[in-house]
Parts: sequence; C-alpha cells; structure tokens
Amino acid sequence: MEIKGRVFQILPERSGVNKAGNPWKVLQFVLQVDDVFHKYIVFEIFGDDKIELMHVQVGEDLKVYFDIEAREYQGKWYNQIR
Repeated sequence: MEIKGRVFQILPERSGVNKAGNPWKVLQFVLQVDDVFHKYIVFEIFGDDKIELMHVQVGEDLKVYFDIEAREYQGKWYNQIR
C-alpha cells in the first residue's frame, strides 16, 4: 500500500535485544495525510539499516509504501504499520 503526506513529528528511537540476543532498533514518525482535517498516521521503520537509508526529517513530503499487520498479545489484538 502507499500514501502521501508530510512528516509531522519524529518520535524517539527505541532499541533493545531480542530473545535470540540480536539487537534491534525502531524509529516511528507521524505522517500528516490531510491538510484540511489534519489526519495523522504513525509509521514504524524497523532495522538500523532501513532507518539510516530513509533519513526521515520533519516537514519532508513523503510517499510511504507500507505494510499493515496485526498480532495478538494476551488476548488483545494490535495493528502495526511498517
């Protein structure tokens, strides 16, 4: 899927180590997709290499290609947009 918008905000990077002992890093940014009604979507870039490649900046106009997936955790479902 794809959507166009302007980067409204970049959230602090998160990082950690998975169960296998491998490091991971995630960067989330907020995309404003409608100038009139100010609709926002939070996107997630997963992986240090992809974060460096994207180099997202506030105010930048982007066309974002993304995947939506859902996962279950303790009986509740959560959507992720990557």
